[in-house]
Amino acid sequence: MSRYRQTMREALEQVYKKEDKDHEISMARGELEAIADKASQLAGALQGKSDEGNPLEAWVQSKITKAKDYINSVSDYLTYDPSMKQNEDLEETKKNKDGSTQ
Repeated sequence: MSRYRQTMREALEQVYKKEDKDHEISMARGELEAIADKASQLAGALQGKSDEGNPLEAWVQSKITKAKDYINSVSDYLTYDPSMKQNEDLEETKKNKDGSTQ
């Protein structure tokens, strides 16, 4: 039993270490690329289909609408949240100090 407690303690210490860097940005980029790829595949699958003969089931349309709403919410947050804008400004300033340009 103490073996498991030690392992859990070590795991928690590793999670809470300050020097551990999170990879949220790179993970989010990868997830957004996957979403874009799937969305393109789905749009292609619906290309040329009419609303008359074989309409989408209600649950399918609901999922598409929900996905659009979630993406719009994140986009609005990243576009209009002052703290996110401040982070972009800090990164821009750092790039300019390093001598790199966009």
